[in-house]
Amino acid sequence: MIAYSGARGAELFRDPQNDRRQGIRWRHADLEEGTLRVYGKTQEWQRTPKLEPGTERLRAHYRRQDPPGEEWPVFPTSHLPSLYRLVRDADGVAAEPTNDSVWRLLREHDLVPPAISTAGARTLLKRLSAESGVTEDGEALLPHGARRGLGDELYDTSAELAQEVLRHRSVETTHASYRDDNVERLREAAEDALDS
Repeated sequence: MIAYSGARGAELFRDPQNDRRQGIRWRHADLEEGTLRVYGKTQEWQRTPKLEPGTERLRAHYRRQDPPGEEWPVFPTSHLPSLYRLVRDADGVAAEPTNDSVWRLLREHDLVPPAISTAGARTLLKRLSAESGVTEDGEALLPHGARRGLGDELYDTSAELAQEVLRHRSVETTHASYRDDNVERLREAAEDALDS
């Protein structure tokens, strides 16, 4: 999701330190157009493109999740104490939630779970990185690494394209973020040009 959108983790996941960042909901994802609406770094709602490989995966995720409404988070928390508390605090829910019933109770009573938090997303990615053995220089993957990876690829093609997709205010910001990463490739390209 992050790798094919360039969105920041704080734009996709809930930030407990910022009440305006509640995580993206299905109403923020346009699966036909291939865009997301995110609450950007500028503290404004922004549209960001969702590249086709990511849109395909998001469509598959939507089918698997089968959200009961557009307010349902794209990435709900799996933190059971939070989910249990939501069910227990709701009016009209007589059943006590269990691991097996909590999701059914949420759906039956039109209760919307919170989105996974930024810390929860980092923890999940760390666990998945360890389980799969996929790391970056021996370190667990981080959500921001996917954004950086997309930025690296786009910057190689066009700094202006990277700026637009990553929603940097200026191309100077993009240069400052990616120029140093590109030094080795620039050296190789320059040497190739001189050898020709």
